[in-house]
Amino acid sequence: MGKELINKEVFQVDLKAKVEEFKNKNKDFDLDFVELGTHLKLTKTGKFQSKDDEKVIFDNLTCVILSGRSQYVLWGKEGTPNADELLISADNIEDAVNVFESLATDDETFKHFYTLKDIKARYIITLIAEDGELYAINMSSSSKSALGNYSKSCIKKGLGFSDVITKITTAERVKGKLAWVVLNFEIIESRKQVK
Repeated sequence: MGKELINKEVFQVDLKAKVEEFKNKNKDFDLDFVELGTHLKLTKTGKFQSKDDEKVIFDNLTCVILSGRSQYVLWGKEGTPNADELLISADNIEDAVNVFESLATDDETFKHFYTLKDIKARYIITLIAEDGELYAINMSSSSKSALGNYSKSCIKKGLGFSDVITKITTAERVKGKLAWVVLNFEIIESRKQVK
């Protein structure tokens, strides 16, 4: 198998600095990496698709991971007026519950579709892909565990996530009758070699 061709020019700039520069120029807006990126979700077949228009964007991702954070989120369920909308994104469960209660008070139909159990703890990574676009991925606990294992590879090489070009692929896991898709992470090369 030959070495994968990478559009290295995309990764030569200080990506995190460019986003921070944008945020500094827009201080009146409460934006972070998550809001600035297009949300990607995994299809049942392991493809990355835009949460907005459900167009498949990537079979796998070649990217630089910029940031990650734990969030408590509630996504609109299929068949509801807010299907696939991010309804709640909070740094802690208390704030998520407060937002939930506010939504339930303001919208009578909200209570018919959602309970507090629908709020999920997730880890959200933000990355810049080879196409030069910023994306956010809402990860399951098994994918977060894979990211943790990947961090060990980076640590052994003395590198941080933003120091390497990463390939993110998917794999199906099966346990009994349950099947799900998880993310796998692999170092393609150090960005320090790219510059």
